[in-house]
Amino acid sequence: KRQAIYHAYRISRSPILITVDSDTKPAPSALKELVTPLILNPRMGAVTSRIRVWNKKTNILTRMLHAHFAMAFDFTRAIQSTFHCVFCVAGAFSAYRRSAMEQIVDRWIRQKFLNITCTYGEDRSLTNMILREGYQSFFQRTAVAYTMVPIRLLQILKMLTRWARSNIRESIIFSKFMFHRRRRGNILLPAFEFITTVIMV
Repeated sequence: KRQAIYHAYRISRSPILITVDSDTKPAPSALKELVTPLILNPRMGAVTSRIRVWNKKTNILTRMLHAHFAMAFDFTRAIQSTFHCVFCVAGAFSAYRRSAMEQIVDRWIRQKFLNITCTYGEDRSLTNMILREGYQSFFQRTAVAYTMVPIRLLQILKMLTRWARSNIRESIIFSKFMFHRRRRGNILLPAFEFITTVIMV
């Protein structure tokens, strides 16, 4: 997916870039809602949508994932968005400012951690690099999209493990620049939110 996003970036000319997963369906007005913060605020580098579970009624596991997504977006990202520092702009349906991506995309595609090329967690790492350049990130509650989630336990465990690994990696990276001079706006609240999240994990 990282390679696909990079290729799309290279051949596109739009000042705003949208990522949407193949198993995700945006609501009719979602695109307009998603790009609005980028148009209104030149310091905004990336915006994430409100992701809901499309197949939540399939079984008990998908219902649990529905609750997980609700917590992750309606609470966690909503809190982070109050100080314009959402730690992960979810790749399922998000918007990025091209001028922000221009500054980091070549480093992002070659990202390594512990000398290993990074292939997963592309959305969290992209968000991290945009934040490091001094841009803001935002959760747009009115931009709703529905995504299909795995329905079998093993598939779900693989997904959650992949998310956890990227979360640990990018949290270590974020801790190195959360007080960096390039970062503008509120510094203490994002740091406090980050530390409490790490403690909970």
